[in-house]
Amino acid sequence: MDLTPPTGIDLDASHQSELYTKYSATYGLAVIAVALRLLCRLRISKVRLWWDDYIMCVALVQSIPSTHCTRAFATGNFIDMILWVNRGVGTHIYPLGLTGVSHFYINLFVCEILYTLSLCFTKYSILLFFWRIFNLTNIRIPIYIIASLITGWGLGIILTTIFQCVPVQGLWDFSITAHCGVNINDFFIGNAVPNIITDWALLILPLPYVWKIQQNTTQKIALCGAFAMGGFICIISIIRLVVMLDSYKTPSVDVTWVFIGPSTWTAVEANIGIVSACLPSLGPLIKLITRKASLEETNDDTYKLSNWYGRSLVSAKSGDRLEYNVHMAGIGVRTSVDVETYQQYHDNMFEV
Repeated sequence: MDLTPPTGIDLDASHQSELYTKYSATYGLAVIAVALRLLCRLRISKVRLWWDDYIMCVALVQSIPSTHCTRAFATGNFIDMILWVNRGVGTHIYPLGLTGVSHFYINLFVCEILYTLSLCFTKYSILLFFWRIFNLTNIRIPIYIIASLITGWGLGIILTTIFQCVPVQGLWDFSITAHCGVNINDFFIGNAVPNIITDWALLILPLPYVWKIQQNTTQKIALCGAFAMGGFICIISIIRLVVMLDSYKTPSVDVTWVFIGPSTWTAVEANIGIVSACLPSLGPLIKLITRKASLEETNDDTYKLSNWYGRSLVSAKSGDRLEYNVHMAGIGVRTSVDVETYQQYHDNMFEV
């Protein structure tokens, strides 16, 4: 492999600081999204976690042990990509020599597997979320179909990644003779197209079923809007494919420089995919924030109830009967309500 730098190239050029920032920022958003999801389930709705929550946690922390020697690097996609930059991605390959090329392909090998696993588990979590909230509808058949497509896609990508060279280590160990028969452009297209198709399927799948649930029109529209936010990840998947194909349109040995764009969008897709998948689960947090001004719970279990028209404000403790006046259009009406009943209504409003 000829690693003689072309004339006029700036060997000191680097985008590593930008890559560190992009990887860390998107990963941080994914961690925050999952943390808020768990907060909504455990502290606000006060319900047990279900399979969709557990699988989403797996998608976030997914890792596998390194297949290389004790000097290897990978314990997770984020760590792998950070070490990838540390080993040269974002700079030109020429000063790094064959060792740099070898390190690049080891990281690429691990990253492709972890990226695929992360996407698969994220999509499994979304399907399980649909199963949980629409469990009384006939949505289960399309869920089975899409889950089968995701599984087939994931296995195909992982097996192709592992056996693209025979023997496997021939991908990064140039001291051995290996047969590598995978066309890189065909592989990227075969990777991205089914991924994009299942993204759009997940985006469209819940919309018809939203209108069958027992909610008012405003709530149904809001729920559709939350699901539609997943369309953002569909756009990211398409952008990643375009960037991949453009980067590898002209073959180059300067792989650490060429892969700046693809590695960025790989991190964005995996991490923002988790964020988008968590958004529909954050409804209880949004309700809590928007209703906090009108429904307050004090530390001494005193509850306050403000009439819709703002004319009277009273408070009482659990077990009392709450009496208040309603004044509208000059007509005064005196009525009462059990505070305990109101408290139960208040608590149930925040459960998904």
